[in-house]
Amino acid sequence: MQLVVFAAASDVALGTARIPLNIQVIGGARFDDRVEELEVTYTSPTSNETHVVDDLTWRAWPVRSGTYTSTMTFDEVGLWSIKVRVKADEGS
Repeated sequence: MQLVVFAAASDVALGTARIPLNIQVIGGARFDDRVEELEVTYTSPTSNETHVVDDLTWRAWPVRSGTYTSTMTFDEVGLWSIKVRVKADEGS
C-alpha cells in the first residue's frame, strides 16, 4: 500500500519535538486511527543511522478526523528523511 505523508511542524529545532503526521493512502483516502499497522522511521541528513519512532499516537479531532503525532529527536541541522510504511507490506 502506498502512503502519502505530510509532516506538519513549523517550529522544529535541535532537540526533541512532537511532529504531527497526516497520513493518507496515495489515492486520497484517509488512513485514520491505525497506529498498530504503521512503522515510522527517520534518518539524519548526513548519516545512514535510522531512528524508529516508538510513540506514534492517533489524536482524534472533534470534526471528522485527526492526526498522528510522534516524538523525534534531531541532533543536527538539515533535511531529515521521514518514512512511514504499513507493517504488513513486507519489503517496502
